[in-house]
Amino acid sequence: MRWWLWLLCTGCGRIGFDPSEPPITDASDVDAAIVCPSTYTKIDGGCYRVISNSGVPDWAAAEAACELDGPTAHLAVIDDRAELVVLQDLLRTTVSIDAVVGFTDRLVEGDYRTVTGAPVFLEFAVDEPDGNNADCGGLSVEVGFEGMEDVACIDGDDYICEVDRLPPSPSAF
Repeated sequence: MRWWLWLLCTGCGRIGFDPSEPPITDASDVDAAIVCPSTYTKIDGGCYRVISNSGVPDWAAAEAACELDGPTAHLAVIDDRAELVVLQDLLRTTVSIDAVVGFTDRLVEGDYRTVTGAPVFLEFAVDEPDGNNADCGGLSVEVGFEGMEDVACIDGDDYICEVDRLPPSPSAF
């Protein structure tokens, strides 16, 4: 892999490299390299799906439901500010004002981890994290309360799935 492409993609999480695949030698090939399932929307190199009014009982059930979409499907992991904006815009196109996403501090309070083990990007909404028995990740587009939030793990009704090149890592959550 070329060193400049590594720098371009370091920390972006949506892109993983498989040594058995031919190397991507042009940055414009990165977006084309990811193929989205038919029920997903491709935005800026990521594949996303918002599930509203799903009836899943909790965060773990939402993660399990996402994983049914393929080996690299999981709750959405927000890697940076740009992806946060993409997911908030996507959420605004649905009936949901908030949804669970793929980060948690269920293992150790205050030690946030993603469902893929990727580095955590956090840009919490006002007054978050509030720690009120809330160990799972959420995303809100409620006016005046936009951003990431910690939510009770039993909040799993609306969620955002992502398909990228990183498989879920259960040991991380």
